[in-house]
This record gives sequence, C-alpha cells and structure tokens, in this order.
Amino acid sequence: MQLSNSSVFFMFLFVLLSSSSAKPPSSKQNSFLQCLSYHFKDSIPFSSTFFTPNSSAFTTVLNSTAQNLRYLVPSKPKPEFIFTRTHDSQIQAGATIGEVYYRIAEKSRTHGFPAGLYRSLGVGGHITGGAYGTMMRKYGLAAVNVLDARIVDVKGRILDRKTMGADLFWAIRGGGGASFGVILWWKIKLVPVPSTMTVFTVSKTLEQGATKLLHRWQQVATTKLDKDLNIRVLIQPTVVDSISGKRTVTTLYQGQFLGGVKRRSSMLCKQGSPN
Repeated sequence: MQLSNSSVFFMFLFVLLSSSSAKPPSSKQNSFLQCLSYHFKDSIPFSSTFFTPNSSAFTTVLNSTAQNLRYLVPSKPKPEFIFTRTHDSQIQAGATIGEVYYRIAEKSRTHGFPAGLYRSLGVGGHITGGAYGTMMRKYGLAAVNVLDARIVDVKGRILDRKTMGADLFWAIRGGGGASFGVILWWKIKLVPVPSTMTVFTVSKTLEQGATKLLHRWQQVATTKLDKDLNIRVLIQPTVVDSISGKRTVTTLYQGQFLGGVKRRSSMLCKQGSPN
C-alpha cells in the first residue's frame, strides 16, 4: 500500500529546501505561481504570501520559521523563495492513521497495518517517530513494516529506498523524518489478521487488588502470553467520593486479541493470565 502526499505539498516543500546563493530566475518563480494558480482556483493573494530574497520581509519570514538555527548563519545557502500558506488545504500532509485503516478495511477483512490507536495522527509522524500499536507483539512497530519511501534530501534530490541507502532508510523510520528531508510517500506492508478480533478493558482499584494484579501482569505480559494478545495497563488517580475528596488509584487493562472470544478465554486459562 502506498501513501502519497499531494503534488502541491511536494512542490511547496521542495522550494523551501532548494538552496542557492544566486537570485532565483524569474521563470522558476513564474512556473511555481502558475502551478499554485492551477491547483487553487479560488482567488488567493499570492503576492502577500510569496517571498524572494529581494522581498523586504524575506529575512523576517526565514528567521521566524527556521527550525535549524545553523541555516541562519550568513555563510549558509538560503531558500530560493518562500511560499507561506493562506489556507490549510495548501499544506495537506497525506493520510492519517484512521484514513489508512479505513481504506484497508474497504479492500480486505483479513489484512491490517500494525500502527497505533490515535486515528487522527498522521502516518508520517507515526512512522518517523517510532510509535507503536496493539499488534506490536506479533508484527513489531509500524516502522518495521515499511517497504519503501521517497524523500527529498537537503540537496533537492528525490531518493527511494535503493538510492537513499540503508543508513538513511533506517534513520527515517524512527529517527524523525524532518531531520533528514521531506518524505513524499511511504510504501507499507499489510499483515494478515483474522476477520474477527476481540478487544476488552478490565478495571481494578487498589481496594480491588490492583497492586497484586499489576505484579502478576508484569510477570506474564511480555514473555508468557501468546503473541496474538497484547495487554497494556494505564494507571490513573480516581476520585471515589467527590464530597470527602477521597481518592484511590485505578488500573485499566486494555487488551486486543487477534481472534475470537472463545479462543482468547481458552488461551488465557492455559497460560494462567489474570482475568
């Protein structure tokens, strides 16, 4: 499965990364403006959002948006021109985790992608940040299940897995993609999942034996449970009585099992996992 950002988004970032000590040729500026006009039919005041080194506000905009201060040193090359957005649609950054799940479900009931629970998170940030999900015990991180990627490096070159090399391909899958360039798309590997899955939540307070149960969970959670089962625990303070202000601690065991309820129950009983 390939996740692609919009062509306009690519053009926008490519311009910001292309560096030159010379003045940009007017033909390049005109080509870029024509591209914007083609993709955004509405009337947009590009004159107020397009800055060249000759613009009085160029240095101010550059200084206020630079994430790496080393590039502000006078001896370093600067962007040929900067285009700032006027509307959110101009900086669309590809698919979210929820959109990926939705599209996979449209095509298959027996395939999935081992990513996280927060559906509004962008795929790019999820992969480059090394985030994890509920299928990690069986399939690892989302970053592990990336087959290929395309990136624009600091020199403006467009590279795929083969041309970027093993070191860079390794680095962008957990080391923060923004540190190495602009990632245009990811090609991900889908993994097999059963058509029926089980999710559950078990809540225990201190008064209900949460401490003993947590100790038992630590003993079995990472080594003794079937890899189809993932259980995480959230520990949080809870107000028991709002009038007296009495508080306790609640542990929430959130689980996902790659299979039906009957097989999960049978497996848990055999392995001695907490109910």
